[in-house]
Amino acid sequence: MEEELPDQASLELRFHPLMQGSPLEFGTTYTLPNGETFEPRVFKFYCGQLSGQNARQLKQSTGDAYFLADAATPATMNIKTRIAAGTYQSFQFLLGVDSARNVSGVQSGALDPYKGMFWTWNSGYIFAKLEGRSPDATTPNNLVEYHIGGFRVPFNAAQTIRLQVADGAPLQLKAGQTIILDIDVELEKWFTGNYPLSIAANGVCMTPGELAWNISRNFSGLFTVTQSRVEE
Repeated sequence: MEEELPDQASLELRFHPLMQGSPLEFGTTYTLPNGETFEPRVFKFYCGQLSGQNARQLKQSTGDAYFLADAATPATMNIKTRIAAGTYQSFQFLLGVDSARNVSGVQSGALDPYKGMFWTWNSGYIFAKLEGRSPDATTPNNLVEYHIGGFRVPFNAAQTIRLQVADGAPLQLKAGQTIILDIDVELEKWFTGNYPLSIAANGVCMTPGELAWNISRNFSGLFTVTQSRVEE
């Protein structure tokens, strides 16, 4: 049961998966900036611990702790949770699963192992999954498989994603209203962020460790708020 707040309001994140500025299309082949080509077929990620912030404090949301966004199921790309009324300048979420949840045994909802985002009790959850094909991959059938996770220091791949409201001006949220953020998720940045990723050199990452952590460093660059507004 979600906690009822005396000044109850809502936060809604609407993720729009893109590749090179256009809506992501599975089965389409894209040429990456390094000249390699990639045909995406799967893209999923965990979104949890949502919170909003004003100039003075961080306000934790009170909805479900974790959501699984799956680009193949558009309804899952819209995430709505409860949050206290107030003034907000930015928001943040954890892309991944915190260490406590990784070792908490069988769980339900978005963290149900049947969702296909769980390795083992020792390795924990897959935080983000990107799969497809590429002639540049040296794997059988040219498969590209990135299953990014790992919660142990120094290679904790869970990343805090910070989202500024679109025009920088604080938004006033009253009880019963909803703050909506439209967020572009640019998948090309998976390959071109803090850690330039080559499919030919690393077409597969299926276990926690340094490579998974390096790839996770690109995650913050995927997300851009394009519009923010308050609705009744």
